[in-house]
Amino acid sequence: MNTERHVTAATFERRLRASFDALGLSWRTPALVALSGGPDSVALLAGLSAIGAGPLRAIHVDHGLRPAEELARELALVRELARNLGIPLSVSRAERGAIARLAAASGEGIEAAARHFRYAAFRRTARRWGIARVYLAHTRDDQLETLLMRALTGSGSAGLRGIPALNGLYVRPLLEFSKAELFDYLTVRGLAYSVDSTNSSDAYARNRIRAHLVPALYAHFPGWDAGLLRTAVFAAEDDEALASLARGYAFRVHTQADGAPSFATPVSAFLAAPPAVQRRALLEAMAALKADPRKDGSRISSRLAAAALAAASRGGRYRGGGIELRREGTLFVLSRALDFPERYGYFVQIDRLGTKGLRIRAGLLRVEVRWVPASSAAGPREGSFSFPLIIRSRRSGDALAMPRGGKAVDELLAEWRVPVAARALVPVLEDREGLVAVLGANFGGRNRYRYRAEGVEEGRTLMIEVKGAMS
Repeated sequence: MNTERHVTAATFERRLRASFDALGLSWRTPALVALSGGPDSVALLAGLSAIGAGPLRAIHVDHGLRPAEELARELALVRELARNLGIPLSVSRAERGAIARLAAASGEGIEAAARHFRYAAFRRTARRWGIARVYLAHTRDDQLETLLMRALTGSGSAGLRGIPALNGLYVRPLLEFSKAELFDYLTVRGLAYSVDSTNSSDAYARNRIRAHLVPALYAHFPGWDAGLLRTAVFAAEDDEALASLARGYAFRVHTQADGAPSFATPVSAFLAAPPAVQRRALLEAMAALKADPRKDGSRISSRLAAAALAAASRGGRYRGGGIELRREGTLFVLSRALDFPERYGYFVQIDRLGTKGLRIRAGLLRVEVRWVPASSAAGPREGSFSFPLIIRSRRSGDALAMPRGGKAVDELLAEWRVPVAARALVPVLEDREGLVAVLGANFGGRNRYRYRAEGVEEGRTLMIEVKGAMS
């Protein structure tokens, strides 16, 4: 390696250390590194190893979306890199077709469904190894593409802040680096990387922006990138100001007769606030309820909040996205609810369960979840599932683990002779590993629970009751 190349590598690694200093973080902390095998993640892992970061582990996620031969080559490359760097590697794979089924069931695109699977794998692996930090290899180019996507599809100040360098579990130390700089580093270090064949497909919005819009902007609008990044800084300032104002109109904890969690705020003062402040206060209350963790995009959530406010302000109620907003006298009351829209179904997350259990309402339907002694009722045993749990509507392709293999929920409902019109309403219970239960007893069927050969014989059982009737 000549002196010029050595200086280039040293400069990259010095800047990488500086990115941690700018975030007020130490790079000498246990961390999980997302390693796709592409140039960005290879440069990140190699750079972190070179500066003595960690101890590190790496995770490779296979979404099952590309040809098997390409995925096998990529995995071999990733394994070799991790082995050469002395970094333990975990691999998470999606079954072939699983991402497409998830996208179809949720009404979201393939990109969004793959992202949900990928981040779930990151969280699961970090938790398994007791790691509180995950490094992701997003670059300055990724930031620009994200800002363009959000601006073109309609986003408020929260979305136009762009990709955060530090967001809870996730750290992105390469946001100040261009992809060109990463390629230079890989060349200097003599590191191989894989190329995702789907990156050349116009089927994905980000690819179209990268291949067509970005080159046109550089050709006809010199300096557009610096200008867009300045816009993100201004949007961040505006967003923080809105957040400060919204705290004055915040929803407060509200006690309902049935003990269900809810928040409330006075109607008159709330309606006197500017619409942007109203929307922000409601979004923060929705986040506190964790009504629908799938809808983490600001554009989708803002649209949901606007629809809820419009309905409640007219004196009615809004139910959708796992929440209900209604007017009760002088208060707007926000609570969790199982909703039944035609396209998306309902989806509610249970992060944990206290001794008093949890009650969730949806019209005349009530779902009650509580712990009972294992010997007193049928149900999933403690230790045979994990939190968070999801109560949601059944989707095409759902299957429940049985002693002789998985069985389609549609097939179970047909065997139970549940009326076709009622099948879309039947709740299922899900954890990170799949379905835990199908709750068909209130619809003319039965409750069936996931088979586990290692099921716990003692301790507690999760009692799930679906009561009431659907109108």
